[in-house]
Amino acid sequence: MAGCKSAEVDELNPQIEEKLEEESVEDEEKEVSTVKEEEESKEEEIVERDIQDEKHCHITLADWETRASYLYQHPIQIPWELEYSPDGYIYIADWTGRRILRMDKDGNIEDIGIMEKNPDIWQELGPWDIALDSLGNLYFCGGAPVGSVNKDLSIEVLIESSEQAPEGRNPRSITFNSTDELYYADMINEGKVFKLGPDGERTIIADLEWYGDIVFGLDGTIYVSQWNEGNVVKINPQTGEVSEFVSNLMKYEPIFLTVDSDGDIWVRDAFFGLHQFSPTGEEKQFWVDGELGSERYWHTSGGITFDDEGSLYVASFSSAILKLTPTSSGKDDYISSAIVPGFEVTDLEVGPNNEVYAWVSSTAELIRFEPDGNSEVLLNFEEAGGFQFMKVEVAVNKDGTVFISSGKGEIEILNTDGSLSHYLSINAKNLICGFDNDLYAVTSEDNPKIIRISDVDTYEVLVDKMDYDNHVQIAPSPDGGIYYHNKTTGELYHIASDGEMSLYTSLEVRGICPIAVSPNGEIFVGPHPSRFVYRIDPDGETYLHAIGIMGDPYAMAVSTDGEWLYVAESGAIDKIPIGLKAKEISTPVEQ
Repeated sequence: MAGCKSAEVDELNPQIEEKLEEESVEDEEKEVSTVKEEEESKEEEIVERDIQDEKHCHITLADWETRASYLYQHPIQIPWELEYSPDGYIYIADWTGRRILRMDKDGNIEDIGIMEKNPDIWQELGPWDIALDSLGNLYFCGGAPVGSVNKDLSIEVLIESSEQAPEGRNPRSITFNSTDELYYADMINEGKVFKLGPDGERTIIADLEWYGDIVFGLDGTIYVSQWNEGNVVKINPQTGEVSEFVSNLMKYEPIFLTVDSDGDIWVRDAFFGLHQFSPTGEEKQFWVDGELGSERYWHTSGGITFDDEGSLYVASFSSAILKLTPTSSGKDDYISSAIVPGFEVTDLEVGPNNEVYAWVSSTAELIRFEPDGNSEVLLNFEEAGGFQFMKVEVAVNKDGTVFISSGKGEIEILNTDGSLSHYLSINAKNLICGFDNDLYAVTSEDNPKIIRISDVDTYEVLVDKMDYDNHVQIAPSPDGGIYYHNKTTGELYHIASDGEMSLYTSLEVRGICPIAVSPNGEIFVGPHPSRFVYRIDPDGETYLHAIGIMGDPYAMAVSTDGEWLYVAESGAIDKIPIGLKAKEISTPVEQ
């Protein structure tokens, strides 16, 4: 029987071995499948973590919830308001940075940490205004409730804020009178000026339309700017009587106010707008660096304030703050210093290893940012100074060679030692590297052309006649051609490698419109100043992709792996996901 059993076992062994082999293969397949699932899960976790890694970024994808992140954030993004404090610091309401900062008189800045203590206080945008009472207690409004900041950085809510709330509950500008009573301007119901009582009751002082900033003069008069009218009015706080103070300012631009120690009212509106008025409304002349202050270029307006030494701090949308220090010759003469250099990027390119090259016009620097955020200054032409800026075109090919066009009639190669060498004698208005690794440029001349540059001093004309405008935008196409956006008509053209131009689509977008194209052929457009980024898929369908680009978005670029869209806005380079998960969130746009 034993022998029989042994024989049976011997007969079964091959079957068992075959079964074991099958089970082994199945186990291996299960193991491989499990490993694959784990890897996919990890990848999803990484993507999800990258998408959700907000780093206090105010930009969201089309669902209004999933947040983008920063590749780089400047110490200040948009300094919407400035306020000098008795403690010797200038407090800054960083609107898009969603934070309150404080700065010493030398320009050293620190975040006081409100968002860390109160992470839900600001969502899409941060504070519009800040104010300090006579004891130096800090108050804020805008994008959140009106609140006061306690010593432990906790918030005491004074007024709940909501765009759908009853009147008096959407403050955008606040101030104190000489007895520490809080006044604010509310935007709901066409705008009103309120006084907030100690028990929270609100008293209407005056009706106004589309107000801006609000301050008290030394005599107790209230001054309020009206953006849509381009003027400043004064209000008697006892009677509510409203009268015109200053008119003929730039309409539909932010207008900021401050008062000096003599009671003069200073008004900051856009570009060339910095004015000094007596309390009776007469404009006074002042000089900055020997130049008449009212004729100087000041960039898009931001907050203004005086310190206790008579120095005036002037902010702009370019993320810069300029300090005007009185000279010994008198209070109407100032010297300027850019104590906070701005961060205004006008060109953005991505290298072969996903490194990002940014031309910062406000400091005349070319900076390379690695994917981990580390950075290096590769080139510095000169200090631009103040709110002036120098525009340079940059292109990077697949070998990592950097090309520069600085407007002096030549395209140059940036060598590894920081020197520049000749590449082509031509003035380029716009310069890009195509997917075919050739350079493409729009020439800067009376009759601009689009050219393709294949080697040193070697180029051919693709388009010999085109509509000229101040903001020409071209972008590479994966098929070896390029796209050209006509800012006047909003039309987007495709230019084939043989120079044939055809209408691709009409973007319904006018003016400045940065364009970037992914390796998969998706076109991203960021019309200024709409705040939106749209994506046009290869099938021609258009989607809303991201929301909340603020300030001056002059440049966009896509990573070489097609996973990230980099957008340069005021004071930051944003990192917006464009992979599968991000596309699932995007919203179709009806043509």
